[in-house]
Amino acid sequence: MRIQKSKLETLSDEWFQNWREEMAAVLACGEDIHAYGKPILVFDDVADNLYPELGEEVKNAMMMCAINAELGGKHMTKILEGVALALVDANEMTLRDSYEEELNRSEAA
Repeated sequence: MRIQKSKLETLSDEWFQNWREEMAAVLACGEDIHAYGKPILVFDDVADNLYPELGEEVKNAMMMCAINAELGGKHMTKILEGVALALVDANEMTLRDSYEEELNRSEAA
């Protein structure tokens, strides 16, 4: 039995809002984000989006690491998580669609 489309959309919206920051954090730490059983976002996507827009900020974070590793590391983590969150948000519909498909599959079982 399939879940009603409006209910499915509500569930996937709630799921995405509850988990988007967590997905971004794990992506920023090097873990892949999957949809439809395949990785759709990997750490290289984060790294590729650091430059040129955030190049100066990344440079400053690296210099800060040389002066104070803990503080510089926190700043770098914040930069990486910000880029990762933008990537997760840009892939919202794919992630939600995959989640909806999984819900329907589990409901049918």
